[in-house]
Amino acid sequence: MRTFRYDNRWVIPYNPFLTKRYSCHINLEIFSSIQAVKYLYKYVSKGPDHANLLIDDPLNIDEVEIYLDTRYISAPEATWRLLGNKMHDGSPPIQHLQLHLPYQQSVYFSVEDNLQDIVNRAGSRDTTLTAYFKANSKYPSARDILYQDFPSYFVFQRKECEWTPRKQGVSIGRIYFCGPKSCERFYERLLLLHIKGATSFDSLKTVNRILYSTFREACNAKGLLASDDEWKEVLEDGSAMLTGFQQRLLFAVILTDCNPAEPNELWEQFKMSITDDCIHQLIHKYGIPNATIDQRLSLGLSFIQAIIQQSGKSLADFGISQPVCEFQLINSPAYGNDLNYQNNQTIENPTVLRMEAQRDLQKCNQLQQQAVNTVLRHIDLPNTALFFLDRPGGTGKTFVENLLLNTIRGEGNIAIAVASSGIAATLLNSGRTTHSAFKISIDIDKDSYCNIPKNSLLAKQIQNAKILIWDEAPMQHWHAFEAVDRTLRDIRNSPLQAFGGLTVLFAGDFRQYLPIVPCGSHGQIVASCLKKSYLWTSVTSLQLQENYRLLGSHMSAEEQRDATEYAAFVLAIVEKRFQEYAIDKIQLPKGLQLPNNTLEERIDSVCGKLKEALPTSQYLVERAILAPRNIDVANINNMVLDLLPGESTTYFSADTVIEGAAELYSSEYLNSLTLSGMSYH
Repeated sequence: MRTFRYDNRWVIPYNPFLTKRYSCHINLEIFSSIQAVKYLYKYVSKGPDHANLLIDDPLNIDEVEIYLDTRYISAPEATWRLLGNKMHDGSPPIQHLQLHLPYQQSVYFSVEDNLQDIVNRAGSRDTTLTAYFKANSKYPSARDILYQDFPSYFVFQRKECEWTPRKQGVSIGRIYFCGPKSCERFYERLLLLHIKGATSFDSLKTVNRILYSTFREACNAKGLLASDDEWKEVLEDGSAMLTGFQQRLLFAVILTDCNPAEPNELWEQFKMSITDDCIHQLIHKYGIPNATIDQRLSLGLSFIQAIIQQSGKSLADFGISQPVCEFQLINSPAYGNDLNYQNNQTIENPTVLRMEAQRDLQKCNQLQQQAVNTVLRHIDLPNTALFFLDRPGGTGKTFVENLLLNTIRGEGNIAIAVASSGIAATLLNSGRTTHSAFKISIDIDKDSYCNIPKNSLLAKQIQNAKILIWDEAPMQHWHAFEAVDRTLRDIRNSPLQAFGGLTVLFAGDFRQYLPIVPCGSHGQIVASCLKKSYLWTSVTSLQLQENYRLLGSHMSAEEQRDATEYAAFVLAIVEKRFQEYAIDKIQLPKGLQLPNNTLEERIDSVCGKLKEALPTSQYLVERAILAPRNIDVANINNMVLDLLPGESTTYFSADTVIEGAAELYSSEYLNSLTLSGMSYH
């Protein structure tokens, strides 16, 4: 038998007391590193490899709960926490340094404070910036220190609101950040990072013993801004290739997004080319045959102001002088034109608007005129008036809306015209979509507000507006109406009145499209419409009856009678008044029925003359066959094309490879797809 000598190296360390106490072998190790924790967990969990899998909504992850469920607290850490000791600390401490323009520092107060006490308290307390100016005057040694380095040598006493020399410790200063779009605050911060010993805001704007009016000018004199040669070259090329309108758009983009060093210098150099088309507009739009240079430049500046105001800016923010002559643009009755000028819409003359309003007023029937008078009567009243112009399409809702817009704008007032859809907005005079006009968020809820700063030019126009006309209102979710309501209450300083006391005219037809609720049930869709909002209880309904779209002047008496009966039939279907036609099913009028009801018979009844000769364009425009599916449309098109005399010709579409996608899909597969909005090919 083979022998082997064993020594202590082959004996696992053990404790005799613990072995006897628990009647088992216990492995002992010295707890000398954090790895022992991992060893214990691995030893206890020894067994087959396994994993825990949790299927959950990735957008609904509670990080706090995950942390609490998975963290491990050792005995030393638990003891440390029970004793109330700090878990972390920062070294060295950081001092936040305030950044504000003169008399624009933040003021903190509670709603119970007296206004005069708030003003007095704010005027007697210095911020870190104003105290920095005073420290430079008081301590000669401070004049060699930059504002951001001040906390390293001085301590800010919060109770006394002053800087005192540091006796011990160290601290780091950090000036609050602001970007170039903050305009003067950005340039003020730039100067504070480079100028030492400033004793006031004016001292900060003084360069080479010259006091400049703005921080931007001081930065430029200090050589802190880049050259404008690039923008000069761009505008030079634009003057040779672009129209005056396009040059104004380009100049506005340079102002708002490119941060030029000397905007006023760019304007002075290129103002004649930028206002190249203003003479024509002064003659034809404003009736000024012999316009002066000042009038030309003032109109150009007004147009630029209307563009940059959408970014919350004004000419004064860039140091450009205001127009010498005033034109009805910023405070124009054509409110939508100011915001839509980038779409090359021009301003209508108020005289022309009044003439159009008087002309259209004579065309109104009794109900239309009654609706117009009702709305106009409430415009100047102090209380809010909400109206809903309700009837199916063709009764003249858009006609009434445009009549109101022309009437109000013709008197020199502002009228806001919006619609829930883009197509409906184009039918209104200077109309816009609601999301574009009011900056409504895409993801909106019951507590949302619109992104309109109260001090912006858009807010000022809303404050001066007389009426808001909102077309296709039933298509919008009630969250959007309440978001606009809350925003207008705030902007117009009238929290107790709906829409801040502004007269509002909604229009639309609840029988048509309601708001879109993805994968929503019938009840959810109905619950999202305007009628479910708290605003609906204050709405007065205005009704229109006659369908002018079906009763054209070119129609005979018999055709008008048939059109009237058809309109009543369609309306009865929409309103589910089937009992007027049949109790259990809808019976189509005889004029809409075909004997055999085949596809060939339908095509022959609509396009029967195609067999005889080539049709005129007017003949084709007046005929259409609707089908719900693209494959049915393609089948009908082929059958109609076969009716046309002559030989058929096939035209092939051009295939283009985009970003190497040719190896992913074959041409025959792509050509087999029938996409919405694309011709069958």
